[in-house]
Amino acid sequence: MQVKSDAKRHQFSLENWLTTGNKLQCGYNCVEKCDVGYQGVANMNATFMAVVLLRNSVSLDASGLASALSQCPDEMDPKLVDVSDDGRLAKLSVLGIPFAVQTFDEPAPTENFTHELRGQSEGPLFDAVDGHRAQLSVMCHLTETQMAQSVIAAAAVHMLAAHLGPLGEPLAGYWVASERLSPWDRFSADAQGVTTTLLDNDLTAIPSRYWTGVQLTQENDNIGGYTRGLRPFTGYELALTPVAQSMQFVAQRLVATAQYLFENGPVLHDGQTLGGSEDERFAITLDQHRAEMHLTLQTPRSEAEYT
Repeated sequence: MQVKSDAKRHQFSLENWLTTGNKLQCGYNCVEKCDVGYQGVANMNATFMAVVLLRNSVSLDASGLASALSQCPDEMDPKLVDVSDDGRLAKLSVLGIPFAVQTFDEPAPTENFTHELRGQSEGPLFDAVDGHRAQLSVMCHLTETQMAQSVIAAAAVHMLAAHLGPLGEPLAGYWVASERLSPWDRFSADAQGVTTTLLDNDLTAIPSRYWTGVQLTQENDNIGGYTRGLRPFTGYELALTPVAQSMQFVAQRLVATAQYLFENGPVLHDGQTLGGSEDERFAITLDQHRAEMHLTLQTPRSEAEYT
């Protein structure tokens, strides 16, 4: 996936972000001062929340929280700030960013998982939803943030949820913004991977397919779609204008573009052209009112070339 513009590639650096205090215009804090910015990236509000579905209720206490935090890398500087007397709420800090942990002695509403279950009446995801009786949530709310800080906060939410879930009996992990539900072993494995790559300043393994979901739409015989959960990172969702292509084509292009943004930073601008090859180009237009970046296919190819 390539962007045809004079914007240089952005570089992510955790050390740079910590050193500069996230004050450069470029959301990824390039090693050299970068004047490239996108109006939807800087100074936006963002909330990240992960929910762990538990078989049984759990009470938070200083000892258990400290043990879970000890599994986090020292570089992330995890700290326990406070825990309520009733064991329902705790305040944590990672890299100086505040996080809230809360437990609930009741299952999450089943309708939250309608998209993921798609009418299933069996399987690991159905069993997790049907079998959970309690929840543990990890949340972070940022104000006036940029994409780099959003990536760091999301990674920390994912990491904390993975380490705190075993305080109970975890069945599945749920990323609220994308409405993505994942079996516990996959959720925890993704958390380990994203923590490692974050510390290595390599965002190729960011679980963008989990943090951002895809919803497909249909207009007559044309298929379109949009992302869910990308806005807290970039300031906008992606929307692919309906085209005479397959559902697989639309979903793949949205997923690939979201991953491209995670790896390269906020490089999309209104009026640019985005393309994966010379004969496939998408015109980029920004709908500021809806906070959507629209991708319109300019040179569609035959369906046979994608099968």
